[in-house]
Amino acid sequence: MGEDEKKSVSSTIFTASAEEIERRKVEINRDIPQGWLAAELASCEYPVEPLGGEVALELDKVSGGVLVRGKVFARLRLECGICLAKSAVELRPDVSCFMQQRPSEPLVGEEDELTPEDLEREWYEGDRIVLDSLVRDAIMLELPMNPRCSTDCPGLEEYRPTESTEKIDPRLAPLAGIKLSKE
Repeated sequence: MGEDEKKSVSSTIFTASAEEIERRKVEINRDIPQGWLAAELASCEYPVEPLGGEVALELDKVSGGVLVRGKVFARLRLECGICLAKSAVELRPDVSCFMQQRPSEPLVGEEDELTPEDLEREWYEGDRIVLDSLVRDAIMLELPMNPRCSTDCPGLEEYRPTESTEKIDPRLAPLAGIKLSKE
């Protein structure tokens, strides 16, 4: 095992042995470390503060691969997109995925076209099944596009012009005299 491969395996959190799954169903039940969650959500387009979470996954051997099913629970603090208040959010995405061991050599025509089955399949390499990206993706896909502190968020206080904003820039003063007609 090369140095890069050792780093990759040691930094993963959610893994299972493919050999063990051959013999019996494997369960992964563990807390999500806040540091891991913060690093994985760092690329989010708005600030996300992780508060913790849990993962409950079952990995079962099925014909041709491994079926991964379960739930992810993540607690996060998000900034409201309207009033900027911080509020706690709980995400509970379901996880369902079919995984196969990546062949050592590409199958004939594999790089030509994707089939619908290819879109529903994930790959693992070697004897370890690493589920970190599956857990991260489940959380990322469940994040709200526009976080809200509540459904009836009052928003920012109504904008009221001040004396300084009512003055017209002298360079734009000629535009103030233009009358627009409603035709």
